[in-house]
Amino acid sequence: MSTSNMKISSFITTLTNAGANWKRVSNLNGGYPVIDGVGLGALSTCVVKYKDGSNTSATYGTDTVAQDIVFSLPPTISPTKSGSTLSGWYTDSTCGSTYKWDFATQTASAGTLTLFAGWQTSSATKLSTPGTLAWGTTTPAKATWGAVTNAGSYSVQLYKGGVASGSAVSTTNAYYNFTSAITETDSYTFTVTAVGDGAAYSNSDASNASTAYSYTATYTATVNTTIDGAAADVTSVALKSAGATYTASKTSMGVYAASVPDGTYNIYVNGTYAGQSITISGAANSSAVEYYKVTFDAQVGSAVASQTVLSGRKAVVPAEPALSGFNFKGWYKDAGCTAGNEWNFNTAITAVTAPGTLYAKWVTAVSTTYKVTYAAGGADSGNVPADGTSYASNAMVTVKGNTGSLAKAGNTFAGWKNGATTYTAGQTFKITGDVTLTAQWAAVAATYTATYSNNYAGGGMYDTLSPISSGARLSAPSPAPTRDSYTFIGWYKEATCVNPWNFSVDTVTANTTLYAKWAANTYSVTGTVKNELSSLVSGATVKVVQGNVLFGETITAADGTFTVSGVPNGDYNIIVTKGGQEVTVCIKVSGGDGAAGIITLSSGNKNSTLEVNGSGTPNVVVDNLNDAFEDEDVYTQDDDDNVTDGGMVEIKLTVQKNDSSTNRSQVEATMTSGGYTSGMILDVDLTKTVTTGSGEVTGESTVPEVNTLIKLIIPCRPSCRARIPML
Repeated sequence: MSTSNMKISSFITTLTNAGANWKRVSNLNGGYPVIDGVGLGALSTCVVKYKDGSNTSATYGTDTVAQDIVFSLPPTISPTKSGSTLSGWYTDSTCGSTYKWDFATQTASAGTLTLFAGWQTSSATKLSTPGTLAWGTTTPAKATWGAVTNAGSYSVQLYKGGVASGSAVSTTNAYYNFTSAITETDSYTFTVTAVGDGAAYSNSDASNASTAYSYTATYTATVNTTIDGAAADVTSVALKSAGATYTASKTSMGVYAASVPDGTYNIYVNGTYAGQSITISGAANSSAVEYYKVTFDAQVGSAVASQTVLSGRKAVVPAEPALSGFNFKGWYKDAGCTAGNEWNFNTAITAVTAPGTLYAKWVTAVSTTYKVTYAAGGADSGNVPADGTSYASNAMVTVKGNTGSLAKAGNTFAGWKNGATTYTAGQTFKITGDVTLTAQWAAVAATYTATYSNNYAGGGMYDTLSPISSGARLSAPSPAPTRDSYTFIGWYKEATCVNPWNFSVDTVTANTTLYAKWAANTYSVTGTVKNELSSLVSGATVKVVQGNVLFGETITAADGTFTVSGVPNGDYNIIVTKGGQEVTVCIKVSGGDGAAGIITLSSGNKNSTLEVNGSGTPNVVVDNLNDAFEDEDVYTQDDDDNVTDGGMVEIKLTVQKNDSSTNRSQVEATMTSGGYTSGMILDVDLTKTVTTGSGEVTGESTVPEVNTLIKLIIPCRPSCRARIPML
């Protein structure tokens, strides 16, 4: 580009960027500016003709403007029309709004541009804009829209890829078939303008664009099939590309065609890839698939089927033919089977190499016999079968069974093996040399037993499963086990319930016992402590015990109430103490919270106490011990006076295991007479201790009997309860 042209370009860019319209300058170089002596008239120009849209023979004048630069309507061109107003200038004589020229933005190309004056009757009614634009269903390229009342015709513009395709067409129908116009692959839309009579009705605005119609052009792909150069039919031909398959139809002998869009397609003949492809690119195309027939002449031997081989592929070695008294020695290209003419099946067959017919070569068979021997294959016992037959070459051998009862520990017999082939009894094979058949063995999978233990004294086993294959996973028993006063937690690997069994992961590799884990159900023991005057006692210590086992301890509240939590089902003593006072009562917890009610703490020091001594002594519980204070033979008036004077009287029940008790013989005799066998011997003593207010013990005596029943509750296993007598 010359320096002058660069300045012209810069000048034009500057004016454009400034938002200015480049107006004509009438006194410079044919009406155009001059920069550095170069007239802009030297640029490419366009002749603009101004005509009447309603009378195209009427011309208002012409003008010459620069190419690709916005221009203005010449001031000398200002047409008028009686009873009408100028609606604008249009590139089409229909003067539809789609074609209205925008002098502020549009530029002219080289050549000639004709603009038509559009008129609108001053009193004309503007037609409604067409709507309901759609493409047809049975005819996809048919444009349709809703009819507009009082429209004389319609101006329809087709767009290809968003760009106007050709000139607008006119129709008096509310549809137009664009089938002949849509021939290239692309996306198409259209707009519609309703055209009025120019008097009572003026043209509508152009409609919005329709939805897109995607058209894909197709072309004919032809596949020609031949055998040995001559046209030949095949069963099927298909063209395949990614995600699409097109079935070709036969048009004549060996000619198959399909309509497909642009693309490259693999050719399949009779369902098999032919190793070829065909490319379609805006036009029809064809490809040839060539086959060659290979015929096998067995020359008096058993027949062998011919093969049709795709060009470039190899013939398959057929099954050997048979001829009595002769041995087969290969296929040759000539009937005389000349040395050097043997066919190599690794040869790709083409028009040059196609053999046509191959001939079988035979040589006289030499009489040779073979033996079959059976081997034990590591058997521990039994005998191998004996086969004394001498087999001729190619004779059929029938495999024997395990007639000698061969056996191998941990295994089962699985047949006889020769090379890579395993035979079962009764199968046959062709013998071509001495053969040894070796016994095969299949290991027997080990099996185990799984036992589910309830895991508590007297609980026994919940379930037993057998046999279970080595490496198998177990299933949790359903339903889960239950136990009075306990909640089942899960199955564990040991009785101490440290490691849970994971039924999703753990496998059985030996005889296995799973142990149930239990959590004792616990409850709360509640009550209220008062004195003999019914006053609430706060700050008293409350213990819940079984023998020497403490299950909970608390202090009474201001209102005398207490709650001890975490107590399982069972019989318990509640021991309440405050200062020097102590009282022992009994409560039973069974499937719910235990309510002790009101426990009366004596105003004086009248104490009832249970004492469990010695190793191995059961954790016994006593009931009604406090009732001994109601027995006048036990708790006398002197005792009561002592308590009133600040002294203390304690009634204590002492229990201790004593297998060497002096009373053992009396106990055993009593039990034997009742049909029972003695076990543990417990010494049970009831004593009374009197202490003065000064702390002096004035009396300690054994209470031989009481008029009230004192109950001693001794824990034992459920299985033993029915065998314990009441003595």
